[in-house]
This record gives sequence, structure tokens and C-alpha cells, in this order.
Amino acid sequence: MFKANATINALLSFGLLRPRATIDESLAALRELGPTPAAQVIARHKVRRLTRRRIAAALPGADPETTGLLETFDAEVVRLGAPRERRGTDLDRQIAEFRARAGDLPVRFMKGLGVRDWYSEAAQRDIGDADLWLPDMDTGLRFTAVLRDLGFFYEPGEMPWLKRDMSGVLFGQFRMQHADPERVDVDVHIGPYSVRYCGLIDFAASQGGAGWTPLTDEDNLCAVIGNAAGDCLIDGKVVNDLVLATGRGLDLEYVRRQLEQAGLTGFANNLIDRTKEICALDDDQVAVLSALRTDGPAEEMVFAAADDDDLRTELVVAHARSVAQRLTGSESTAEGIAEQARAAYGNPRSFRIRTAGGAPHRLPTMNPWTCVRLAPQPLVRRMSGRTERVPVRGRQTALSESLTLVEAEVGDLLLFRDDVFLPTLDYLFCSQLVTAEPQLEKDEAVA
Repeated sequence: MFKANATINALLSFGLLRPRATIDESLAALRELGPTPAAQVIARHKVRRLTRRRIAAALPGADPETTGLLETFDAEVVRLGAPRERRGTDLDRQIAEFRARAGDLPVRFMKGLGVRDWYSEAAQRDIGDADLWLPDMDTGLRFTAVLRDLGFFYEPGEMPWLKRDMSGVLFGQFRMQHADPERVDVDVHIGPYSVRYCGLIDFAASQGGAGWTPLTDEDNLCAVIGNAAGDCLIDGKVVNDLVLATGRGLDLEYVRRQLEQAGLTGFANNLIDRTKEICALDDDQVAVLSALRTDGPAEEMVFAAADDDDLRTELVVAHARSVAQRLTGSESTAEGIAEQARAAYGNPRSFRIRTAGGAPHRLPTMNPWTCVRLAPQPLVRRMSGRTERVPVRGRQTALSESLTLVEAEVGDLLLFRDDVFLPTLDYLFCSQLVTAEPQLEKDEAVA
């Protein structure tokens, strides 16, 4: 599906706030790709709403052939975006419900929720899910408990995970879904924001701020850049965010410092270069972007129509090597971490059950490059076809106010309220842990 850069650049101009390409150039790209592949590019770059607005503006006065092409294109954009759009139609009402139940928690809006006020009413940003940030594990899990009480569950395709920073602070992410198709997916981000394999953004400017408000503009820009860097994708959505950020009066030195700390200046330089290439910017916008760009090289990346898994792996490995050397001060350690990144990103993984032999599965030592996935025990039971329950006891250690480690003879389990998790690095699970039923005395019950 990949086409030349010029074609993708011109097509993406349908969804850009400040497109450099003319409508005739965008139409030529649409004709070259065809309505369905073109709509797939727009969906991937998450600029559906802006694209539909530009289609509507192009329809009056168009000839019959162009009108038919645009209408088919519009219908395909709607079709491909329908599942995500449906979940977010009453986003404000859903966020208000969360706040009514957790108004005392320091919840902050990030990424799409955080920057949507940068957009005008006429030019709305695509928002596929609700990204919410909490500063520490205890408040994060308290909010997750609120979502669980509302019927949300852990997304099977992106299980919760935990890490620790170099100071030992626990952080992680819990992605939540709901069976109701009207409910928005919720990403609960807890503590430092993890980027790629071991980069971190600490959102220093947002610490201690008022709850139920966006992160600072500076931190939200770092969040959207970090998210795009993690996907190894410069998309139309992040280009629009960056263009609008140029008018927010940002503390550019702070943003540069945060990006440098996370090892993201190479990605940010490329994003800035591509934004200048594809957007018609005024002198003030160019000046801001030039001030944000560092003197270092830009990562090699273009606007793309399809994923490039090999490129993503190589970018993540190089990033991990660079950041890990700074974190550990050791070239050999950094090289080992880079190889771990290659194994994690370069190979597909599937659930496996170990039925006999081997050492007990223990909770690994966590750090910025050791991501412990928390597999919900009911999910692994269903996938393995094991329904039996075997009572187990073990030494209990509080990892946080709400998260408890149970060290049983057969291995380790993590408990969060009534939820039981199997910690894993490689999706290999011991059958004895799959069937284990932790037994707690009343005075040991997890809050």
C-alpha cells in the first residue's frame, strides 16, 4: 500500500490545519490511491474530522466525477472511523461521571483530552479514547478501582504493566474497556510517562496541579510527541497538535529539556522538519519550531501509509541503547538492554502455559527497561481452558496501598482488590499459578 511521499503528503493535506498542498494536489493524490486506501491512510493518521470538513468545503462547485469521488471518500472515512467515533460521542458526559465518583483524586487530562481545547469548535480533533494521568501508583489504582466499579475491564490486547524508575518509584499503565459500545476506552497513566523501551517523561510542570484539568501545555505537547515517538509514526494528528502548540506561548526551554531527558530530540527534530515540509506556516510559527529544534540529527522517518515494523524495531533499539547508557553509565549494560528491546519489539509473542518443571515464576526486578505485564488470571484461565481452583498461601508484601504481592511456593501473584494478576515478561505462565486461588485471612484482606 505504500506510495511515494509526495502522494501521502498531498493526501494528508485533507486533514491538516495549515496544508501546503492545494485542493487540486490533494484530489490528484486521492485519485491515485482510490477512496478506500486513501480513507485508510486518513484513519491511520487520525485526522478524520478535519478531512470530512475539507471534503465538505470542496464539494460545492465540483464536477460530477469529482463529487462522486469525494462522496465515496467521505463515506469510507465515516465507515472506518465509526467504531472509535461511537465510543466518544458523549465523551464529556462520561468524563463528568468519572469526576462525580472520583472528584477527590488528582486526575489530569493528557494527549487528546489535554490538547482538544487548543482546537476551534469548527476544527475538532479526533479523540479515540480517554487518556488520564495520575501522579502516583496509589491514586492511580484508586481511580482504576472506580472504573472497575463502573464495569470496566482490562483490555485483553494491551494488558496492564508496571515498571520502576531509577529511584525505585513504581509507575505503569492500565488500559480499560467496557462492554457497552458507547463507553470510551480509558488509558490510566500512572507516574512517569514511558516512551519506547526505557525513555521517561516526568511531567514535572504538572506535579501538584489542580485535578480534573489538562496537564500544562508544555507537558501535553511532550505527551503527544512521546506517544507518536512510541508508535514510531509521524501522523497528521501530531502535526496539527504541533502547529497549534506554536501559538500557546510555551516555555520552549522546558519542552526541549523534557524531550532531551526522554531521548526524543531526534524524533522531535524529524517531526519539526516534516511539519515545515507539509504545512504552510507563518513566520512566527516557523520561529517557534526553529527554537524547539536541536542541532542534532533527525531520526529517519517519513509520512507513511502503512506500518514498517522493521523500522520501528531499529528505531526503538537505537533509542534504548542511547537512553540506557545515560541511565546506567555502562556501554555493555546499555548494549544488553538494547538487545532486550530488539527481542521485545522484533518478535511476536503468544500466551504459553508451562505444565511441568522449571523454577517458580517470580516477580522480576523492575526498572525503566523491565516492563512487567499483569495478565488477569481469568483471561489466562479462559485461554488455557483451565477452570480448576487450587488454594494457595504465601508471604504478602504491599507494593503500594492497593497492590499486594503474594509470594506462594508455586510462584508470585499480584492482587488488586478482587483482581488476581500473573506477572510476566514473556507471556509464559505456570499452570499452577493459572489455577492458584490466593487464600487470605480476614485481617490480611487486601483493601
